[in-house]
Parts: sequence; C-alpha cells; structure tokens
Amino acid sequence: MRFFISVLVIIILSAFGSLNGISETELSHPNNNGDSYNQENIESTWQGRLYTPTYLTKIDNNYFIVDCWHHRVIFSDKVSLPIEEWDELDDNLGGPHSIATDGDILVVDNTGFNKVNVYLRTENGKYTLTQESDGIGTRPHRIIYSPEKNGFYVLGSVSTDIYFFKNINGKLQLIFTKKLEFLKGAYTRSFHIIGDKMFFVSGASKISVVNYKDDSFNVITQYDVPEELSGMNDIIKIDDYYYITATPQKFIRTKDLNSLKEGLYEDLFDKYNLKGTPYYFEVIGEYIYLPEITEYSSILRFKIKNNEIIDFERLHDFGVPIKESQERKSELPT
Repeated sequence: MRFFISVLVIIILSAFGSLNGISETELSHPNNNGDSYNQENIESTWQGRLYTPTYLTKIDNNYFIVDCWHHRVIFSDKVSLPIEEWDELDDNLGGPHSIATDGDILVVDNTGFNKVNVYLRTENGKYTLTQESDGIGTRPHRIIYSPEKNGFYVLGSVSTDIYFFKNINGKLQLIFTKKLEFLKGAYTRSFHIIGDKMFFVSGASKISVVNYKDDSFNVITQYDVPEELSGMNDIIKIDDYYYITATPQKFIRTKDLNSLKEGLYEDLFDKYNLKGTPYYFEVIGEYIYLPEITEYSSILRFKIKNNEIIDFERLHDFGVPIKESQERKSELPT
C-alpha cells in the first residue's frame, strides 16, 4: 500500500509540473530567462562552477570571466547564463588574472607560465590563440589597455616590472620594459589608470601615483595605508570616492587617500555581507562588477548613484570550493 501511495504522489507531482509548463531543465536552472542566476544546487563538476574568478569584463559584445584557479577564461553574450553554458577562450592557462583588448586582439596574462597569450576572433564568433610571449617578468598579474598610449601594460607582480606592448599588424610587440624601483620589490597585484595617472597598489603598504604617459614612471605622490590594507588588490575612483579591495576580505572606500594611514575609511565588506576576498573592479554600463575569490567564489555587481551603492546583487554564487575545483587548481601552476 505504501508503495502504491508513493507512486501515486510522484505521478500527481509530475502531472502538476507538466500542466504548469515546468520543465526538468527549468527546475534545475531557475531564472533561465536571463535574470540573475544562483547556482547553489549545481552538480559537483568544476567545469560548471567558478573558483576564484579574478576579473569580469565585456569585449565584442561578450562577457569574459577570468576563472583563475580553474586555469581558464570563459565567455558568453549573456552575463547571467549558467556557467556550464559559457564558451571557453582557453582552458590551458596557468592561473590567469586579467584580459584586455584594443578592439582587435585579446591579451591574457598567463600568470603561472610567465607569459602573455594573444587571441584573434574568428569568422564563426569564436577565438583562436595566435601568439604566446614568454619571459614576461615573474607572475604577470594585470593587463590594462591604454587608448591614450595605444598599447598594453603588463605588470610583473613578483618581479615588480612593467612591460609595454603594441599591436603591430596583429602581433604583440614589446616596446619597452621598466623596473619599478618605487615598489621596493614588494609583491604588487595590480595598477589602475585614474585620470591621466597610474595608481599602483602594493604590498609595500603604499599607493603610488606615477606619470606614465611620458614613459618615465616617476612618482608624483605616495599614500601610506594601514597594515590591514597592505595586501591591496585594486583601486578605482567613482564620483567622490576611491574604492579599494585588499587581501584578505577587505572592501573599503574613502574620499581622501591621505586619511587611510589613520585608518579613516568606510568599511563596505560587512555592510554588504561579502563572503570572499573582493578582487578587480570593472565598470560596464551602469554596473560595477566585482568578483569574490579564495574563500568564496561569486560575481558581485552594483550601481553607484550620488555616491550611494544601490542594486547590489550576487551573480554566479558558488560559495566555498568543492574538492573537484581544488584538484583542478593543482593541475597547473598559478
């Protein structure tokens, strides 16, 4: 009798789902209409997840995610498409951190292999690897394209040097290399162009502002930061505030960088219930995208209006890493 009742219940529930137009796929992938997507119950395979996604940007009408500890870069024309449905630009990278374009070529830092990789778009809308440049410092960690200089800047995080490349007839050509003595050999994860200056966030517990347009990289000013911000990841200025991320698990903002050394800043990490370490900023349209890494993997996005953070949400929420992701991380150098 119990078996009969169980079967009857299953038949009734199945019929209810069919009558309401609910497919098995929609039950597995809610919000399949392109709205924000939460993948809490995704199957335990690393290919359908993110593990330390360091950067998200938009190129050629496609969104790109640098999925660092899965050693790949993926892309999709819809930012909220389930991760298992994104295409792969490359899945044989060594812990990449960023990607940039000049509108022609795509350049990725192949961090664990001390390379940068170059890709071109093909006629079928995919991309193909066309060039690998070896010996790019020690752990190249951030690539930024400068329209004003018509070239790519690549930062060696351990070697504390910067490489400037130009696209010459589809080939990435090194123009110059410069040792950044002001970093004093301290591990440096990133830099950002703000206005007409370059801002370096360094493990030397300083933010260094330099001239870069004249290729001198002469220091204009430096700002001391407290110990809790010494592992800075990125900096951006939006309206009246500088926003800064740091390892581990710091997200702050301030109107005055001079106030940082006194510990005077607004702490945003707890205010917005962040769970992982926030990493690189990217502005796309009205939204600021900010990934969470290491302890907890997701993509955050929000808007800023009149200096207020609004419409804060978490996309591609994968939480703590699974065993399969940790095993994938160990397969290639980071």
